[in-house]
Amino acid sequence: MRVLLVPALALLFAGAPVASAADDVVAPIAAGLEKNANVRFGPSTSAKVVVTLKAGTQVEVFGPAKSSADWYVVRFPKEGKVWVHTKNLKPLDGGVRYQVTQDKTRARNDATMSADVVAELNTGEVVEDKGLVVGDWRAVNIPDAVAYVHKSLISLPADIQKQIDERGQRAAVADQTWQQALSIYAKYVETAKASPKAAVGLDWAGLAKQLDVVIADHASASTRLAAKRVRDSIAALVPVAQQVAPTINVAPPASIDTPAPSPTPAANPAATGTPARGAAAAAAGTKTLSDEELRAITAAMPKPSPWQAEGILVQDDTYMAKVGTRDLLMNGDGDVVAFIKTKDGVDLKLSELQAREVGAKGELLTIPPEQSGLAKPTKLIVATDVAPLR
Repeated sequence: MRVLLVPALALLFAGAPVASAADDVVAPIAAGLEKNANVRFGPSTSAKVVVTLKAGTQVEVFGPAKSSADWYVVRFPKEGKVWVHTKNLKPLDGGVRYQVTQDKTRARNDATMSADVVAELNTGEVVEDKGLVVGDWRAVNIPDAVAYVHKSLISLPADIQKQIDERGQRAAVADQTWQQALSIYAKYVETAKASPKAAVGLDWAGLAKQLDVVIADHASASTRLAAKRVRDSIAALVPVAQQVAPTINVAPPASIDTPAPSPTPAANPAATGTPARGAAAAAAGTKTLSDEELRAITAAMPKPSPWQAEGILVQDDTYMAKVGTRDLLMNGDGDVVAFIKTKDGVDLKLSELQAREVGAKGELLTIPPEQSGLAKPTKLIVATDVAPLR
């Protein structure tokens, strides 16, 4: 029986996805500075200054800081910079931008190893060059980073002030929900490893609702992305569990503690998980799933990705003469996944998708190592469709 459910559960066994930088799901609110203002790396006057902006400068406000309501979280200003060691950066577009080549690369508030760490970057993230180098350190701007401004320095109408405060309250609920969801997800994965049949009966729909709250309201873009990845990984199990669980004995092995998702605070009713299904199963009676039923469950699950290749879309002019295109997909380790060439007559605006994770499909060709200079044969997709994955 176990092997029949493996396709549905395979995505779970890799564990919780690692968060990385992402486009903002929660749109910031534009606001003007009341007076000259120090933008800081942290919500405190003791935090180092990123940059001083003049009165009237527009900033993008996400909401109040988690640790102090007197400070607002704002998008990292384009005038600001952080420092990253050059060994962890690969130039793109002739050095206009750089790609991070090492997970957990530390960005610091000064060009020294003893400076404070203000952000951790993941492989594949793209940062903008600021044109400054000190020793082995390069100054860059991180588009997805945040900074902090004291609320007294920002001019906001009363209705916008209320909107930001309400967003902060929702973000606090989402943060608590995320911690609960991670714990439940880990326990559900352990149950799935031990007994796929028992895993079908868990409250995947309740967990999905909690993740939806995180995706909608969490203050951190990287956390929202991580929640979306977890949500996507369990999507196949939600309808299966809803259909099958009430009619079977779904108790997990006694050695595994697998609680139903805990409801989040009443401030956000949408976050509330659904009740445990043990009572429903008992009321409906129990039965053993037949091979035919298990096969039907497996057949109903989503098919593999429709894309022939997935990765971060970048441009590299060094391949133009060899392959005939400068567009390519790279994985998180910086390896070339596939070259992309737009099919004649197809209008794909690849320039708008640069530095984003995309999927591509079309006519599939192979570029031999002696042509590309890479270590192994590489896909060339004459693309009819290229689209962002998130």
